[in-house]
Amino acid sequence: MTKFLISVHVLAAIIAIGPIAAAASMFPATACRADRDPAVLRSLHRICRVYAALGVVVPVFGLVTASSLGVLGGAWLIASIALTALTAAVLALLVLPHQARILASLPHTPSAVDQVPARLAMHTGMFNLLRAVVTVLMIVRPGSTTGFEACIPCGHYASRIGQGAAHPAQYGSSRAHWAGMNRSLTVPI
Repeated sequence: MTKFLISVHVLAAIIAIGPIAAAASMFPATACRADRDPAVLRSLHRICRVYAALGVVVPVFGLVTASSLGVLGGAWLIASIALTALTAAVLALLVLPHQARILASLPHTPSAVDQVPARLAMHTGMFNLLRAVVTVLMIVRPGSTTGFEACIPCGHYASRIGQGAAHPAQYGSSRAHWAGMNRSLTVPI
């Protein structure tokens, strides 16, 4: 079940967050062009709004996955949750409202609203940087012991070291192989 939850969490992140990052990044440059097309700007804004709503499933499945892994108290996860909340706030309170302001000023020339696209580009960069940091935290998981590890002599992979992971008979199939006796022979992957 955990593999399913991780798969859904990762796919939801790719499918929901990726389009927001792309569309939000394109919006300021498109808004600054003299020949800007209002239909393109509206489409980019709609992509950001719709996928922001769909993006709610990413932290939901993330929390369910973390609960199934038993890592809800991990510092890396708490930091990721806080940064995800900050990312959502940047998107909802800064990026989307600035995009809406630009759309409301469409009859005006780009020079009339030059500062808004510049600030919007900065806020979009903040959003993308925060998402990148969360992604790195999810992959690296500093201090986590719930990841997969490998035994150097045989290359056997096990998850949740010290919790009864099975191992080939030539190295012993007891917890001792993982939990203490040969702990120095395992490396995080």
